Amino acid sequence: NRDPRRWDDPGRFSIERAPDGHLAFGGGIHFCVGAPLVRLEAVTFLRLLLERTEGMEPAGERVRVQSPTFRGIARLPLRLTPRRV
Repeated sequence: NRDPRRWDDPGRFSIERAPDGHLAFGGGIHFCVGAPLVRLEAVTFLRLLLERTEGMEPAGERVRVQSPTFRGIARLPLRLTPRRV
């Protein structure tokens, strides 16, 4: 809500400002700065998981995300086999 083309006094915080047309977390200069951190955390988690397991297999049905905008999996049950030390 800091676009001077849209808001009067964009540098002033106003709790009463209606955030209609808000574009944050979408793309371009408004892209969420936390997104790369989440990706790094996911990659780190998966690397550590794979280091500690010998294998994995499905443990139930995959459930896809029901959205016209996003493609992905909402649920993917897995059975992990721990690596023997």
